[in-house]
Amino acid sequence: MNNTGYKDGAFSSGLGEATLPKANVGELVVNFFSSPVKSTEPNYHILAVDPKKYSLVYSCETYFGVSRVQMAWILAREKTLDAATISHLEQVLKQNGGDPQDFIMPSQTDCPE
Repeated sequence: MNNTGYKDGAFSSGLGEATLPKANVGELVVNFFSSPVKSTEPNYHILAVDPKKYSLVYSCETYFGVSRVQMAWILAREKTLDAATISHLEQVLKQNGGDPQDFIMPSQTDCPE
């Protein structure tokens, strides 16, 4: 797995592996090679999918019983999604324990073509 991002004119990436512990269940065990903490239980949850538009992925982990890290990604086929779709995905996130106010919506305007 290569998790690549683009910020301030430069690419960055994190290499790791993802495994699917159960067929036909929207859960993955994801571990990055650079992280000293390795998961054995599903830690990435696919909450919503529209094959033509997006996937919503959520992760919430507690490390050493002290630090809670919550992440979510909307993986879209286009740079932008309409307001109704974003609102729907925010509701799905809330229904699964996430708070959309805790997240940022990055600008896609400076992405390379």
